[in-house]
Amino acid sequence: MGALGRALLALQLCVLTRAAQKLWVPNTDFESGDNWSQNRTPCAGAVVLFPAKKMVSVLVRSSHGVSDMLLPLDGEFVLASGAGFFAQDTQSDSGCPSDAPAAFRDPDRFSWFDPRLWRSADAAHGLFSVDAERVPCRHDAVVFPPDGAFRVRLGPGAPSVRSVSALGQVSGGVEILVPGFQV
Repeated sequence: MGALGRALLALQLCVLTRAAQKLWVPNTDFESGDNWSQNRTPCAGAVVLFPAKKMVSVLVRSSHGVSDMLLPLDGEFVLASGAGFFAQDTQSDSGCPSDAPAAFRDPDRFSWFDPRLWRSADAAHGLFSVDAERVPCRHDAVVFPPDGAFRVRLGPGAPSVRSVSALGQVSGGVEILVPGFQV
């Protein structure tokens, strides 16, 4: 093999082993309309329901008036400075189209292996990517939003990645964050 052949082989190996940074897109924030059954945040004075038998972690960034709230059996509310809940008359918001309860959607709906839930930090704007390349592989660095709440359903088999950044901290040993998850 000549010098040109070796150079091309080295270049191909570099491309194959190039790690990408994959960003997790969805969140479980209270203020995100995507997390609610009516695709909007609860109106002032609404009845708010969380899945009773699901583990839920919800980031709350501001104050909300509710008339009633069904809490999960297992979960947490992460309150930003000044955030919280207070009692308010039922549906005092006249701009609210419905008096149906606001139900927080299933937090387990986000699967690690769903390519629609990942974004590449390295991708050029407007350039498409193949679904199989969106899901992190063992050479990739995974980044979860440092200022949000999230939940990921791993499914069968433990994914393996180079590193994970969650809540602003980078770990090369993700087994600390998720039992059974290996790097």
